[in-house]
Amino acid sequence: MLGLLLGCGLRRSEVVGLNLDQLQSRAGRWVIVNLVGKGKRLRTIPVPSWSKELLDAWLRHSGVSDGKVFRRVLKGGMLQGAGVTANVVWYAVKRCAGQAGINNLAPHDLRRTMGSTITGRGHGRDAMDRILNHRKKSVTDVYDRHDYAVADKLIMEDVAAALMRLVAGREADSNVTALRSPVKGQ
Repeated sequence: MLGLLLGCGLRRSEVVGLNLDQLQSRAGRWVIVNLVGKGKRLRTIPVPSWSKELLDAWLRHSGVSDGKVFRRVLKGGMLQGAGVTANVVWYAVKRCAGQAGINNLAPHDLRRTMGSTITGRGHGRDAMDRILNHRKKSVTDVYDRHDYAVADKLIMEDVAAALMRLVAGREADSNVTALRSPVKGQ
């Protein structure tokens, strides 16, 4: 769940609504298709390899093979079919943040960190707007018919590498939420 919030910049509602059949391999890369975002806008979002690996681990562990990706797994391994709520996503992030010693981390902070990392790596606001599905104000964007699939894949892989360094504590950036508490003596 956290891998999709951070690695794909998904909103809580997008994680909650995600169905397994939306995860597809296209042109040699994993994507989430027909993702319903804010304003009921549909988009396809690239999934970084490290996010896909985390998702695969969840799917193996949970036994989810169709329907909602994130559901409660009851004792004995029985799946609850209804899926999780936005509050479950909130509490999962809070719990993981607490275990990592991070205070005041919300799910949307992971999305903001993703956006800040995109622009901080020099990819520009237009790339951030496309990947995070921000509505652009400029009318000229309607005429932009360029296929950004290859460029977005390269951006996502570059951002994924930078995010992994942040998570591992090997890189610091004042524009993003710290993902690890500083260790004394280092």
